[in-house]
Order: sequence, then structure tokens, then C-alpha cells
Amino acid sequence: MSKAAIEKRELPDLVFTVEETAKILKSNTNTTYKLIREGKLQALKLGRLKVPMFEIERFLRDNLGEDLSKYIC
Repeated sequence: MSKAAIEKRELPDLVFTVEETAKILKSNTNTTYKLIREGKLQALKLGRLKVPMFEIERFLRDNLGEDLSKYIC
């Protein structure tokens, strides 16, 4: 596949900023930062913190039915 074809192709988002992650989780950025600080949600630093989609899916799966109220800011 040529470089031009790759550039025109629509690629799905694989990593999300904290702000985008908060929207996906229907939360706020302070809560998302707290989840990252406390180790409940893993992120990587690429300039700014980024959360991979597979990590968001893992977080939702592993915490289904859990009370995470203590993380709400």
C-alpha cells in the first residue's frame, strides 16, 4: 500500500487523551487523572498522558459492578 493510500485511509483512534477518556467514561478529567494516579487506569506519557483503547476496555471489564465512588472528584 502506498504512503498516499495510507494517509487517505481513515484509521480508528487507538489512544485517547485524558479529556477524551473522561468523555468515553462519562466522567470528568479530575476523576480520570485520579484513576490513573491510583493505578486503576493505566496511561502512557506521549507528550501528554494517553490511554489506549484496550486499557479503557480492560478497566470497564475488570470494574463492572464495582463501586468506584471514592475516585469521583
